[in-house]
Amino acid sequence: IVTEMGWDTRDSEYDSYRGIRASIQAYLPRKSFGSPRSFERILLSAEDYRSLGLKLKLKTLFALATLSDNGPFHWFSQMSGTFPFSGLRPTRYIDRSLVSLATELRWKSLGALTLFGYANMGTVSSSLKKALEERYKLGVGVGAEIHLTRFRVRAFRAELGIFGGELTFNSTLGFPIS
Repeated sequence: IVTEMGWDTRDSEYDSYRGIRASIQAYLPRKSFGSPRSFERILLSAEDYRSLGLKLKLKTLFALATLSDNGPFHWFSQMSGTFPFSGLRPTRYIDRSLVSLATELRWKSLGALTLFGYANMGTVSSSLKKALEERYKLGVGVGAEIHLTRFRVRAFRAELGIFGGELTFNSTLGFPIS
């Protein structure tokens, strides 16, 4: 059983400058419906986009995820995989529960080029209670994104920063984080 409720007032799905997107998802596989095991996974996220003028925008993301004790490993939360999170490779921090807050200031500078700076914090832990009580890892960094089509659907993205005391560099080719 999968259920999702959401609210989306963003002005664009791919390049938002204003609006809010919030959702809650519940994955509830049951043996009685043919699943190999029964478990629960809950995902909660909220994104806020604000235009600051002069081609500047501020994006803020809050995310929370939790998986019951009998959930399989491939359903574990990843600090930068379950939800978009700048400056971190997807499998660096992974566990049953996740709490994170990220913000990104973006400047659409020249044509297809977007420059950005980000700050984020988060943690993963074996339970939601522990994740809420943990010491959060902090990160800051800068980056650039080049959109490969005029529709701003595919992009090359590079990020350089510090997260949890570690120097990070990431590059991706795919869909923009928006």
